[in-house]
Amino acid sequence: MRFPSHAGLTARDAAAAPSVSARDLHAMLTDGHELALLDVRETGVHVRGHIFHAASLPLSTLELSIEQALPCMATRIVLVDDEDGLAAAASRRLSRMGYRNVAVLGGGQAGWRAAGFAEYSGLHVPSKAFGEVVEHAYGTPSITAEELEARRASGDVLVLDSRSEEEFHAMSLPGAASCPGGELVARALRHEGLLVVNCAGRTRSIMGAQSLISAGKHEVRALRNGLMGQRLAGLPCHHGRRDTHADRPVAAGAAQAAARLASALDIAVIGSERVNALLADTTRTCYLFDVRLPGAWRAGTLPGAINTPGGQLVQQTDACAPVRNARVIVFDTDAVQAPMTAFWLSQMGWEVYVHRAPADSLAPPRPAAPAAADDEGTQLPLAPAVRVIDVGDSRQYRARHLPGAAWTVRSRLAQTLAGMPAGASLVFTCADGRLSALAAADARALGHDATHLRGGVQSVGAAGLTADDPRYLTTVDDVWYRPYDRDTGVEEAMREYLSWETGLLARVMADPTVPFRHEAILAMAGLDQET
Repeated sequence: MRFPSHAGLTARDAAAAPSVSARDLHAMLTDGHELALLDVRETGVHVRGHIFHAASLPLSTLELSIEQALPCMATRIVLVDDEDGLAAAASRRLSRMGYRNVAVLGGGQAGWRAAGFAEYSGLHVPSKAFGEVVEHAYGTPSITAEELEARRASGDVLVLDSRSEEEFHAMSLPGAASCPGGELVARALRHEGLLVVNCAGRTRSIMGAQSLISAGKHEVRALRNGLMGQRLAGLPCHHGRRDTHADRPVAAGAAQAAARLASALDIAVIGSERVNALLADTTRTCYLFDVRLPGAWRAGTLPGAINTPGGQLVQQTDACAPVRNARVIVFDTDAVQAPMTAFWLSQMGWEVYVHRAPADSLAPPRPAAPAAADDEGTQLPLAPAVRVIDVGDSRQYRARHLPGAAWTVRSRLAQTLAGMPAGASLVFTCADGRLSALAAADARALGHDATHLRGGVQSVGAAGLTADDPRYLTTVDDVWYRPYDRDTGVEEAMREYLSWETGLLARVMADPTVPFRHEAILAMAGLDQET
């Protein structure tokens, strides 16, 4: 479906994308057609207030993420900003890339709010809200940090952390093992005794515990409020653990349990021919996700597959699949992770298919493309007179950066550079050199002498980086700072976050644009209660 030149759409000028009203956008959210609603403000701005279905895709990083986010050039796209020119700039970039069905939200986010429609704070709201709906409908049992501490002192209990391995390595519960959520049914279904699933907050604890219960293991609890609950109870957390237990053999009966759940929701299991046909359809968006762990993906995957382990996909649907009403294919090699992922995606309202990839169809993924014009970048040591500007993730900048480097965000580069003396030599950096190569090109287009550090700061040894003297040239709102990313007020932020999360249930149950298949959720919850 293409945007017409009428019915509420008005061209600002011949070169601009048309503008769509808040009321028309609200209607689009329930019309059944594909729609990519992209918030092109910085993610830190997005979390303060946005539309439920809006994916955070900042103008700063648009070129790096758009091909994977929007694989179909015919996708209907609406861009959201604060009437500050970001959406217009994004529409021009998308037009140059070949996207032709683009509009901007008239009045921006404030226009949506003024029209009286629901506005949500936070990040990955659809998935967070879905977790609360699941707990409410299924009656997922939980255990407090204090209760878990007492139970571990008096009996056998296995605690599994359902977050990614990277998150587990950064912070974990004492004695917990890493088992990302999509792997739980495959690896832990036949564990004897009490099994407790945790995450940082609530969602992945609930989803992981309920996955095991639905698959047939009933002595399971979600750790209420996760690691935040642990800290708020005054109990310890571990940092820097590297051990993991996610590679235990697939549990007997796991594939049968996963197949039973997918079948109960009439989720189609498709072969290679059907996979290829869906991917070849240029009129529809189709995502192909390899929902196994990264190590399995690196050993061999299907061409073009996006590696997103199942638990993380369900946790971040807005980021992984920003096109509403798109098709989704999930695949694995164990016939467990994919059907379990599909089981939840279907209840979220997705058109989802399951594929079990034969071993002989897999090949190592293609290497990531190098930074644009990376051969034109500079290397250390830098000339003494150059100004170094880091345009990467502000959290990474705070942790380590080149000595003397200041930080800004790419979307505000023109404002940042406006006050600098003409003729100043600039070197841009970021983690891997990709974003800084784009920023250097932007600066040159603005008339500055600019290049970027080839390979980014990851090409510099630890001895060449520092956390000292951070300098910020613009507001630090490029990312969401989680409660435990903060220097002060951590516990207060945790309480606020948990209150926000539990408050989502009532809001989404009253929101007519929320696509969750409540009838499917209630039917499956009833089946669990009967068994």
